[in-house]
Amino acid sequence: MIPVYLDYLSTTPLAAEALAAMYPYLTDHFANPSSRIYRQGLEAGAAVTKARQQVASLTGADASRVIFTSGSTESANWLIKGLVMAGDKGPWLVNPTEHRAVLEPILELEKGGFPIHWMPVRSDGCVDETVFSDTAFLSCSLVVLMTANNETGVIQPVEKTAGLCRQAGIPLLSDAAQAAGKIPLDALQTMHGYLFFSAHKFYGPKGAGAVILPSQKSVRLPKTLLSGGGQESGYRSGTLNVPAIAGFGAAAQLALSQMNHDADRLGALRDGFEKTLVSHIPDLLINGSGTRRLPHVSSFSVPGIRPRKLLTSLKGIAVSAGSACATGQLQPSHVLMAMKVPDSHIHNTIRLSLGRPTTPSDVDHALDILVSTISKLRS
Repeated sequence: MIPVYLDYLSTTPLAAEALAAMYPYLTDHFANPSSRIYRQGLEAGAAVTKARQQVASLTGADASRVIFTSGSTESANWLIKGLVMAGDKGPWLVNPTEHRAVLEPILELEKGGFPIHWMPVRSDGCVDETVFSDTAFLSCSLVVLMTANNETGVIQPVEKTAGLCRQAGIPLLSDAAQAAGKIPLDALQTMHGYLFFSAHKFYGPKGAGAVILPSQKSVRLPKTLLSGGGQESGYRSGTLNVPAIAGFGAAAQLALSQMNHDADRLGALRDGFEKTLVSHIPDLLINGSGTRRLPHVSSFSVPGIRPRKLLTSLKGIAVSAGSACATGQLQPSHVLMAMKVPDSHIHNTIRLSLGRPTTPSDVDHALDILVSTISKLRS
């Protein structure tokens, strides 16, 4: 039996609208968009222009600020390393619950002597906002704070932080990979800094991502990591992946049109799931339940079971312990450790995330399996 898929934070299926947008550029319209001296190249270039506008609409930013990449890992590495190459000497104020794609290059910088200040994190997963009133904030050259967490779904106070950064003239770098297409981002359109996300998190193709560069001319821009033909305004050389970019644009347009409906429907399913699960297992911990979360995400930790036994015992549902990008790692989640989740709970944490294809019967199926498996393991 194929397990019911409930890991939509990891990736999502390609929407029919995205596939339809991609198909012509996988077949007849295969030209290089940089070849602008003949019709086929101009048609490919027009597809990229259209997609750039569609992707920009997710944040309300001007399309000229969109730089296409292969995804959020590339985007994060380009921004972090490119800013240092452009002369940023720190210190940086960084949220310790960032995705590994952000944390790892920053930790590499710190090992080399680059000054990093780490934000305190509350037990609900949000950063402690008092940090923005002390010298660690006022003396930094960059704030790094994700929009929404990839393990717990906790939404950080990015809008408020963006306002504080704008007032202080400090750039903000925000990973919006899990938030884009799920919650409105237009409040960040004038953000004093950098935003990035990936298509495959909201029913677009894998291998397509975007960076939204700042509109303010006073903000430092990152140096390129990929030199060559000068594509993407000189920031990312290389032939553009027109099919993926076209699918990215279509997925962005679809996400905008369905965002409120998806949030209401999936939020109701998630809330009902958690209420029922807690009624059967009162001592489990819903991670981040005390603050605002993405509506389709539930992260919960269960005590009284041998470490890591729960996830490996679940049959019939496709869920994860946390970030799919850290699969196979045996150490506890750095996110849950920062939240000070008790040792009795942290090793048996499940991340369940719903998507457009999820039905009420899928959620009921997951509940049956989870309750029966936890009861069996505890006995």
